[in-house]
Amino acid sequence: MSKPAPKFQLAATSTERIVGVPYSQPKVLVLLFQDENTAEVAREVNQTIRAVHEDVEDLIVATLVDMSGVPRFMRKMGQKMLLKAYQDAAEKIELADGVDPADFIVLLPDWSGDTFRIFQVGDVSRKALMVIIDHEGNIVFRRQGGNLGKAALAQLDKLI
Repeated sequence: MSKPAPKFQLAATSTERIVGVPYSQPKVLVLLFQDENTAEVAREVNQTIRAVHEDVEDLIVATLVDMSGVPRFMRKMGQKMLLKAYQDAAEKIELADGVDPADFIVLLPDWSGDTFRIFQVGDVSRKALMVIIDHEGNIVFRRQGGNLGKAALAQLDKLI
């Protein structure tokens, strides 16, 4: 299963760094689509991947959250909540001195819902969805459900 990934670009909550396809540097992207009910799954998958693949030069693991239901007048509050979630996660992660947590915790709010739509993401309230995109911008793996961390490692071993 290898098909071109749809084009998208989203700004990370912590840094405003743009992540998407096409990406300015060829990297493997692991996209974790989740909501507040499956946030823990996304965190566990990220930890599982980063325990083996620590180098941020080849790989971005990003968590995408559909924020399209947040009314425009409440977006500032939504942004603050996401930044707080990032800060909480950054405090819990163990990194070597001098390593920026923003390289390991990439939270991408989808304010329009367009990215969720173009990736045909359904309900993620019970099961997070993972999509892996290779260096060339092709979707090489997609899975929703259990054992996402283990599945990610198996796929990443082929790509990195």
